[in-house]
Amino acid sequence: MKLRPVQPHDALTLEAAFEAVGWSKPASLFERYLREAAAGERWTRVAVVDGEVAGYVTVVWESRDPGLAQRGIPEVMDLNAPPSHRRHGGGSALTDAAEGEVTRRGTPVGLRVGLHSGYGPAQRLYVGRGYRPDGLGARRRGEIVEEGATVPLDDETTITLIMDPTAT
Repeated sequence: MKLRPVQPHDALTLEAAFEAVGWSKPASLFERYLREAAAGERWTRVAVVDGEVAGYVTVVWESRDPGLAQRGIPEVMDLNAPPSHRRHGGGSALTDAAEGEVTRRGTPVGLRVGLHSGYGPAQRLYVGRGYRPDGLGARRRGEIVEEGATVPLDDETTITLIMDPTAT
């Protein structure tokens, strides 16, 4: 497995790989990531196995999550690998690289993860890596979900996790 920055020719390859498993990841998303990386707003990596793109991850230096932004914590964002490339260490390698890039700057690492069962593998991965909930509860599109509220458990309802490698 090799990790490298996202390149322009990856946009269509990634779009097709995720479209094949029913996920919407349009080429325009990866083109935006390239522009943001060139502007210094986002860090990106793709995993390549036997010449085939096997997943990707990004880090945004200024999170749009209010809890992370207020504390100046960068956010690991959009870690994805098609199901055929899971359980082979790609997700861990991508996460290692993203965490390493953030911690070189001397800050904790933040991320958001969905609450429904489709995010179960990611939830286990992050907890096993030492991430802890930020204590602010669930959020829907960045807003804290108040006690008693009813919200759909889709990709827009998340919990924020933080890992601080310097904490004891």
